[in-house]
Amino acid sequence: MLDRLVHAADAALANVEVEALTVDAVAAAAGVSRATAFRHMGTQADMIVAVGMLRAARYARTCAAEMDRHPTVLGKIEAAFLHLARELPADSVMRAMFVVQTASDIGDEASELTMATLGPVIDQGRSSGVIRADVSTERVVSWIVEQLYLAMQQPDPTDDHAARERVRLFLIPALLPQRVDATPSLDCRSQLDEISAALNRATEAASALRDRMTAPP
Repeated sequence: MLDRLVHAADAALANVEVEALTVDAVAAAAGVSRATAFRHMGTQADMIVAVGMLRAARYARTCAAEMDRHPTVLGKIEAAFLHLARELPADSVMRAMFVVQTASDIGDEASELTMATLGPVIDQGRSSGVIRADVSTERVVSWIVEQLYLAMQQPDPTDDHAARERVRLFLIPALLPQRVDATPSLDCRSQLDEISAALNRATEAASALRDRMTAPP
């Protein structure tokens, strides 16, 4: 039943804006009662996440195809990031999902999907010495997701130049093997502080919007 309702909600979004999606519209599209739809789908935020995960699985497949076109680990990571930074902001459901769920509270299903998509590439990089081995694959994937969330908060998240710059200045350098005796430079610490502050601001803004969207219909 849930799968049927999620696909119905996805279809309903072809005719209404994300903000206008209601349990009634999903129930009508699925041919079930409102009570049944609400029991399985819950609030508008729950519906957005459910449809977002359906679409995320599709983007994961296209992301994997993008990575397959590049021979190196770092090339695959950059291609994956640029692809997602280009495609996700153009999808209103995915934009709304990034508001409903912050990088720090994504669910198990989303975590499993990102690990299944990016994990093998990260493992390959760690075993070959391209990516630092002192940080777990899970944490590396989380770092990539955090950077994607930050990219989504930019005025024009589909700007390829800005996304590529984020990959090459912030994402990739943090993944490279670190010298044991290396001391972070003042400039590096400043950049990390800026990233942390930006992530905190994005999280606060997303939380405020999420509170409004999680109210019962």
